[in-house]
Amino acid sequence: MNSSTTPFVTVAVCTRDRPEQLKKLLASAAELKVPAGLSWELLVVDNGSGESVEATVARFQSQLPLRLVVEPEPGLSNARNRAVAAARGAYICWTDDDALLGRNWLSAYVSAFRRHPESAVFGGPILARLEEPSPRWVRASLDRSPLPSAFAHLEIDEERPIAGHREQSPWGANFAIRTAEQRQLAYDPQLGRSPRHARLGEECDLIVRLMDRGATGYWIPDAVVHHCIPLARQTRRQAWAYFTSVGETLQHCSPDAARRWSTAGLLVRISAYAALFGVASSLGRHRHATIFMSRAGIYTGMLRSRRSGRADGRIASGAKSKQEAFP
Repeated sequence: MNSSTTPFVTVAVCTRDRPEQLKKLLASAAELKVPAGLSWELLVVDNGSGESVEATVARFQSQLPLRLVVEPEPGLSNARNRAVAAARGAYICWTDDDALLGRNWLSAYVSAFRRHPESAVFGGPILARLEEPSPRWVRASLDRSPLPSAFAHLEIDEERPIAGHREQSPWGANFAIRTAEQRQLAYDPQLGRSPRHARLGEECDLIVRLMDRGATGYWIPDAVVHHCIPLARQTRRQAWAYFTSVGETLQHCSPDAARRWSTAGLLVRISAYAALFGVASSLGRHRHATIFMSRAGIYTGMLRSRRSGRADGRIASGAKSKQEAFP
């Protein structure tokens, strides 16, 4: 472990009230295969957990080049922005507090940074690790349905440029950005998990904006993380919450495009897909039921966001808070 004050890589993780998951993540980090001579740091951003995070970090202080910083303003984007401000590395590798790092994760990214010095954005596979016994409807929905996205499951089979970034960009549990480019933009506080809203996609939004500015990137298949999905998340209630969050995010990010559906049209679609969900479920067609649930959930999220937006004027103006330079 190299503890130089000028690390080449900052590994950043934001956490809030999940000490057990964080402990498992740090245990996996302690098993990383670190390239010889690499100077790196592991930055933990506490976004409202308090002493539980301090105790967990202290437990691994002798095994990892750890630093703990605090972001008191709740919200994942705020925590990410704090990490960017505090990072000392030339590259920032991001993961989540409920992930487990593959042993070659760090070395795969470091090799990629050196192979592709022209690129600023990198992403790797996220493999959902489902706690067993996984419900039957979950197992039936893992193929050709939207459910894997609810678990942030993303398979990458070869090293290749990140192309068509508006269709697929790296996800929050496993991506890396060169710090110089990262500091050109800030994560949008109106996106990302927060006690104030349920929107997603703060990392995709930033990556799209970076690549719109000309940044390029690569998928790195050997930089693997495993995303732990407990049984408590393998419920239709949790899946519904995710899909409604997707709808809220779509409405917020693209209010003009979302206006193609009237409020009455959204209500019709919600009712129709809810009915189809009920029929498919009663027939044991779980994959189809999940597809119908996802569509009903997305439209419900759009409708809820539209109504709340009208209440505070956001949708009427079409405004979206984006910081185009890092503070």
